[in-house]
Amino acid sequence: MFTLKYAKDPVWNSDDGQQILLTVRFEEIDEDLPFNATSFDCELHGIDLYNRAKSGEFGTVKPLVENPYYSPPILKDKQSTTSATSATSATSATSATSATSATTTTQTI
Repeated sequence: MFTLKYAKDPVWNSDDGQQILLTVRFEEIDEDLPFNATSFDCELHGIDLYNRAKSGEFGTVKPLVENPYYSPPILKDKQSTTSATSATSATSATSATSATSATTTTQTI
């Protein structure tokens, strides 16, 4: 368990207002760390930090700023991903069979 020394610089980290990015320092770790506090965290300390940040305890929560250097990954549709996976599996199976045959032939000679 960590003891919070301080939290600062709260910034909204989602469009839906359910995440706040903080800079935190714990007594047990001698450096500032980023911490994404959420209203839905599976740990109670994450929800506690979110609620405290939202209430203004660590300062006014600054608006979300889009990162101009980040572009979200492009997700392929499920059908093309499945086809690619099937093709890869078939190729791998053929290669594995060929490799096994070659190995068997080499051992037989």
